[in-house]
Amino acid sequence: MSLLEILIFYGHYELFVINQATAGVISMNFLPLAFKYEDRKTKAAGLTVLPLDTPSVILKETVGIVENVIKNMNIVLEQMVPGLTIRLKDLGDEIMENGRDGKRIQLLSCKNSKEIPLKYESDGIKKIVMILQLLIAMYNQDSVTVAIDELDSGIFEYLLGEMVRIVSEKGKGQLIFTSHNLRMLETLDRGFVAFTTTNPSRRYIRMTNVKDNNNLRDYYYRDITLGTDSQNEQLYEPTHNAEIALAFREAGEIIAP
Repeated sequence: MSLLEILIFYGHYELFVINQATAGVISMNFLPLAFKYEDRKTKAAGLTVLPLDTPSVILKETVGIVENVIKNMNIVLEQMVPGLTIRLKDLGDEIMENGRDGKRIQLLSCKNSKEIPLKYESDGIKKIVMILQLLIAMYNQDSVTVAIDELDSGIFEYLLGEMVRIVSEKGKGQLIFTSHNLRMLETLDRGFVAFTTTNPSRRYIRMTNVKDNNNLRDYYYRDITLGTDSQNEQLYEPTHNAEIALAFREAGEIIAP
């Protein structure tokens, strides 16, 4: 029972998974705000989805938690995106459908002394806001694991690389993510990186025979461009530019004979 209780606690409060279905609602003007927050009186963790194109109504007793999460997140956010912070605007009391007391709120983006609704920020900024509180928890607590599918989606490449570098060098917890962005190969220790292959029986490998002075990104490009197969597994299904160009021309002839 003790072991089961520990696993249940871990699953509820220390393991967080952000998949594409969750992140995808950003494009529909919803913000899935993932968080893990603790203070002397409160312990809260989870995911709340807030609409961005209209004000939303949340339980009155949870407003303080959301405000504390945002306040904590802003400490890092304004360093990552200079001068940018997020604010929760209180639009007044409202009785919810279930009869409980609620608050009508709206998320605002604050920069250069100007406030605009968060919905007008880029999807990359919204993605950072969505995961930032979890990264803060993972950075400071060795028991926290955060798994994110396609972490790079929508986030500016340089900022993404620096964020991952900081977390990998100093973070206490564990971050597991997938990415198509090769910037990661320049910021992460190669021991942290696994590559996909075209072999379904050996889907993931770690690159071998890479010297300390090798740029892992260049090494990977060389392997897939030259087809050297230096890892004894094919990392990329070969494509041929001439055949692609011919296919474009043939498709055009069908559309406009």
